[in-house]
Amino acid sequence: MGASETRRKTAGEPDVDLNQLVELLLLARATHVAGDHAAGLKYLDFLSKMVDNLTGADGNLPIFHPSSAATLLLCTAELFALFGQQERSADYSRAYIAMARLAHGEGSPPVGDAYGFHMALLARRGLLEEALHHAMMMLQVRQRCGTEKPIADAHWNVAVLLRELQQYQSAIESLQAAREIYSRCSGEGLETSEADIATASVLQLLGEHEKAVR
Repeated sequence: MGASETRRKTAGEPDVDLNQLVELLLLARATHVAGDHAAGLKYLDFLSKMVDNLTGADGNLPIFHPSSAATLLLCTAELFALFGQQERSADYSRAYIAMARLAHGEGSPPVGDAYGFHMALLARRGLLEEALHHAMMMLQVRQRCGTEKPIADAHWNVAVLLRELQQYQSAIESLQAAREIYSRCSGEGLETSEADIATASVLQLLGEHEKAVR
């Protein structure tokens, strides 16, 4: 990269080298795999400037189409998370949600995915109340889309966060909602048994030992 000649910009052409973008993404990932944290952070700094320019995160008009910009913002958020840069990862994750809305419309499955990704980042940082808010947003999107298995998974995520927040009765209700959908989709099996085990663990915390055994 350092030895490559800067590409000349022609009239009406965006001032960006897409080959360099791909190189930066690959180098950042490779330095993480190699454990070279310092070099990886340098590449991430270069990458973030290019991403901000391409996606409009710097306040200017985006160069990429919103769908491509959303994917790039997601990749960038993931890379910052890998390097432990949680604040910057969350910033790009919020931008990813906004771009997914622009590209696909509020209530679309990709926006639900964006809420889920941001929820996971928040939960990793221990920001459980905020993570629960995004988990509920993801659940609402899934319910509007009407695909049952993703709705059950969203209920499960809500239940996990409610349990951690010691809202045990609400957690049980979410687990029961998930179990009902799992049973309807594929009958009694692994997924329903996992929901039963999770429900029993919450009932134990409530002191409802007989219900937990059942």
